[in-house]
Amino acid sequence: MGQVPKNTFVTHKSSKRTQRSKRTNPPAANSKCTPHWDSVDQWLLIGGGRVAHHLKHLFAAHSLSIRQWQRSTYPDEFTAAQKLVEECQQVQGVLIAVSDSALAAVISLIPEPLLKIHFSGCLSFPGCVGLHPLMSFGWTLQELEVYGKIALVCDTPNFSLRRYFPKLQNPEFYIEPDMKPFYHALCTIGVSGPLVLWSVVEALLKNVAGLSSTDIAPFKEKCLDLAKSGVVQNGTGPWFRGDLQTIEQHQIALTAGLKTRLVGQESLLDLGKEMGPVYGDLLTLLRQWLQVQGASLAPLQSFSPRGENDSSLVPYPEDSY
Repeated sequence: MGQVPKNTFVTHKSSKRTQRSKRTNPPAANSKCTPHWDSVDQWLLIGGGRVAHHLKHLFAAHSLSIRQWQRSTYPDEFTAAQKLVEECQQVQGVLIAVSDSALAAVISLIPEPLLKIHFSGCLSFPGCVGLHPLMSFGWTLQELEVYGKIALVCDTPNFSLRRYFPKLQNPEFYIEPDMKPFYHALCTIGVSGPLVLWSVVEALLKNVAGLSSTDIAPFKEKCLDLAKSGVVQNGTGPWFRGDLQTIEQHQIALTAGLKTRLVGQESLLDLGKEMGPVYGDLLTLLRQWLQVQGASLAPLQSFSPRGENDSSLVPYPEDSY
């Protein structure tokens, strides 16, 4: 294998160490002035993952042509980098749908003055538009109507994808580049938090009560409906009734963990104990959210955990919890 140029993107350990240093000292935020790009007649799609899969489908659905480059197509990184540079000479715009760890190196190989658009929700690069679709993508393709509702969050002022794709009428929003890590952390909590939480809750319910997935399904569907409503007042259970006695029993039980009588399920014992801190953190988050909501949640705020004139629903950890 020939020697790989320094700017060649790589995904082995050495590149990960380099990328960590880049995150420690991130590149300067995008300029306040939007760069000028002429119209783009030919696009290059970089990547072969899920986002690239959907972008290619979207282009085809709108009868738009697009070239595609994938690292996996080539036998080594040197050849792949050479082919990428050659592909860039055939286009005016580049859509970069690769992992965050590979973005900096890939962008460094793309010559000016090509229009460069990446889709990272966390990172920003000077001279490269960051356009994050607020959506979780699997491998199943969607109808055009679904794609048209996806919000696009952009880190470059005054940039609009509609200039290049008039058929796309997605809602567009601007975000300051230095706010992207916070924004993307929220996205990650929103998409991964419920999935992880429900996976663990369902596994534990099956073991402590002998329930099956079918038995749990109606309860799960109701919980997801409540989450979709986005209305805290619709919440049910001891948290929203202000039932401190039940809350305390919950926390004692979670701290103690599962009983060892679950033969063959010993691996769940530690997992059960981990739910204790999760329970407490969610209570603290709810308390703070209620304080933000203020008088709008007055019926829930009449509860006093110690018989005092305290408007909070649940006490802080130092209040014997």
